[in-house]
Amino acid sequence: MKKVIAGVVGLAVVGGLAAAPYISGMMIEQRLQNMKALAGAGSGIIWTLDSFHRGYLHSTADSSIRIDIGTGDPLVLHFKQDIDQTPGLDGRYATIHTVWVPDADQKAAVQDIYGDKPPAEFDTVLRVTGSTHTVGVLTPVNKDGVDFSGGKFVQDTSADGHFTSGLTIDSLVASQLDGKSGPKSVTVKGIDFKVDGKMSPKHIVWDSNGILNVASMDMGAQGSMTGLSLVGKSSRTGDDAAFDVTLGAQKIDFPDAPAWAKPMTDMRLNYALSRISAPVLEKMIEKIQQAKEKGPLDSEQLKEELSQTLIGEMPALIDHGPIFTMSPVTFTVPAGTVEFHLSAELPPGHGEEGSKNPMMLVSLLKVKGDYSAPESLMLDVMAEQGKAETGQKNLDALVQQGYVTRDKGILSTKFAFMDGKLTVNGQPADQMAGMLGALSGGM
Repeated sequence: MKKVIAGVVGLAVVGGLAAAPYISGMMIEQRLQNMKALAGAGSGIIWTLDSFHRGYLHSTADSSIRIDIGTGDPLVLHFKQDIDQTPGLDGRYATIHTVWVPDADQKAAVQDIYGDKPPAEFDTVLRVTGSTHTVGVLTPVNKDGVDFSGGKFVQDTSADGHFTSGLTIDSLVASQLDGKSGPKSVTVKGIDFKVDGKMSPKHIVWDSNGILNVASMDMGAQGSMTGLSLVGKSSRTGDDAAFDVTLGAQKIDFPDAPAWAKPMTDMRLNYALSRISAPVLEKMIEKIQQAKEKGPLDSEQLKEELSQTLIGEMPALIDHGPIFTMSPVTFTVPAGTVEFHLSAELPPGHGEEGSKNPMMLVSLLKVKGDYSAPESLMLDVMAEQGKAETGQKNLDALVQQGYVTRDKGILSTKFAFMDGKLTVNGQPADQMAGMLGALSGGM
């Protein structure tokens, strides 16, 4: 009896293993058919499974990506997938090899650049847990004034929608440019892009972090930049959405820049939006997605639809009490460091009345900020504009009246707009405007 049971179990196991590749083929086809958006990609990129040919241990598929930014015809790229359905000890049930297949009108140009090598190819591991791991390779190019080192792409996704992606490129050199309206050559080194986030069921990435670093960009005689960075963050808490973007550079050196700005170092520009109605943004994004799924985008029609949606949702946007900040905007030049901060917000709870009475919103608006810069820099800028004498007199008057503070060669001021009134360094701004008008009229 035990032998019979063991035999039945053995047959069941063997049968299950034999059926696994076929079942995985169905799983893969269903998974690809259900894909609509690519992890980390914007709403302007639409994925489509064009065909799937299921086999026992090996399947193939054809897919396409349509990139539509609303101007001109959309760009459509076609891909071919070769799928190995052999299970692995690491939990994989399939491995997909993807290559770009140029269209007929692209093929000759692509072959001229890449020869018989594919421009890009990707290997994706599918696991039974629902996670994936993708490694992609961008083929190097050295032809007709373009020297591209190639690149590497890595992405991991999980069943709950989380993803992490990264792209690294050592260098890109473009030479033999016409040089009429731009540089004759551009050399970019050390490109490193990373992003992580979570794709919602509606294919919207609410919580994400992205950073792009570029070690250097050399434009020959037109100048250079080093230590470039672009950092972006987004988040959603309940019905509140927030966005934060920071642009930075360690050094910017352009020969044609004003003398006072050569070189500019430690630049940082930060912009942020918070207390934004997430449901309203969701409606706007869904409008864009629906328009793109219909085919080529009619940008004018979409603009009209979005405008109508925005007008209709204006009370909800205002009711959240949006906040906008620029903090900091800063850079350093030979004379010293310039720094600026600004915040503006509407208090929550005034959506219906505020949308009907814009003047009430002005009285509710709260703005505050500050600014500081070396006095010598301010004088250099005004001298370059031919206003050195006038500028010095105006600055002295502002300091004397208390609108500007002078301390160890640094000029600074604070400003605020509260209850419909503007103050500068705690004093009514209408007096300052009158004083500057009088000074300018007498020069």
